[in-house]
Order: sequence, then C-alpha cells, then structure tokens
Amino acid sequence: MSTPIVVGLTGTIGSGKSTVARMLESEGAYLIDADLLAREVVAPKSAGLAEVIATFGPQYLSSDGTLDRKKLGQVVFGDPGMRKKLETILHPRIRSLFKSKLEAVPAGTRIVVYVVPLLFESDLDYRELSAIVVVAASREQCISRIVQRDQCTAELAAQKLDSQIGIEQKTEHADFVIDNSRSLAETRAAAQKVYTQLMKLWEMRAR
Repeated sequence: MSTPIVVGLTGTIGSGKSTVARMLESEGAYLIDADLLAREVVAPKSAGLAEVIATFGPQYLSSDGTLDRKKLGQVVFGDPGMRKKLETILHPRIRSLFKSKLEAVPAGTRIVVYVVPLLFESDLDYRELSAIVVVAASREQCISRIVQRDQCTAELAAQKLDSQIGIEQKTEHADFVIDNSRSLAETRAAAQKVYTQLMKLWEMRAR
C-alpha cells in the first residue's frame, strides 16, 4: 500500500487556515494540527511547560496548572527576542511530536495535511513536504478575524500578524494558493480544486 503524501497548509494568522483545513478534511484528507501539538507539548506537568515557566516566570502558570497562553502571548508577540526564546523551546518538541503523529496515521490514508501557521518560521524543513498550500486573505480581513477570535485590540492583532512572515513571501513558496477573502462557497470550490490536484500528485507518487 502506498504511503501518504504530506502537505503543509499555512498562511498568516487570521487568513482562515482552520476553515480551509476542515474543507480539505471533508474531501478526505487526514489532518495534523500544529496548534494542537503546541498545546500538547506544554500540557500540565510536561517538560515543555516546566521549561517555559523556568524561562519566563511563574506568573504565566495558571492556578489550574496550565500555561496562561493569552498572558504569555501578550508579551511574546510584542518582543521578537522573547518570541524567539519561546520558539526555541516549543518548535523542537512540536517537530518531534509531529513525527510521532505521522507514524500513527491510519492505514489507507492518501493525503496528510499538516496545518502549521509557522511553517516558514519554524525549524521544519518545508522542502521535505510533498506540496505547500497557502491560505491568503487581505491584511484588513486578517486583523478583523483575529480581533473577533481572540477578543483583543486591533493593535495587538496587528502585532500578531506582523510577528510572522508576510503573505507575499509565503505565497512565493506555495504550490497552491487558496484565496479566502471572498465567499465561503468560493473558498470551498478552491479547496476542492486543490484537493483534486493533491490526489493527482498522490497517484503519481503511488505508481
């Protein structure tokens, strides 16, 4: 049985990666979400959480033993040095956990979509992936979505957006770009078209 192809799905924060990921999943893709892995590596009593708290301080540990992600985020998104410290702790652990999840993918899977916001910013070698899909939206749309999702100010939303590589650079490395700035129906049609192309890629690799 042929092994699955691994596709990176990325884009800027607020571009709608999760929406597109669910659309690809409904077509038959198997999802691995880096944001969920990031939460797992700092789970209560984990080595990752212990290192984060040792580095940044006990004020970021909630009373229930979990990491106060929102409080820490307010610091790291406005300070590149602090953000780099956090990434140095998290990224190697996320990469290791990703490899473990990949080994546990169900038999018969053809397309694995790795949803990874910081694909180009992390230590994951994106050239190892079979294809890269970038989800794009305008800056104004991204900021509006971040404000609504995170219940934060537009200023903080802009800081979060600016902490990442710009969409222009990301699309330069993309094999496929899905425009998520229009209607949901148009985005779904674009996702279905991309999924068809990914299946063709899998079939080529499977020969």
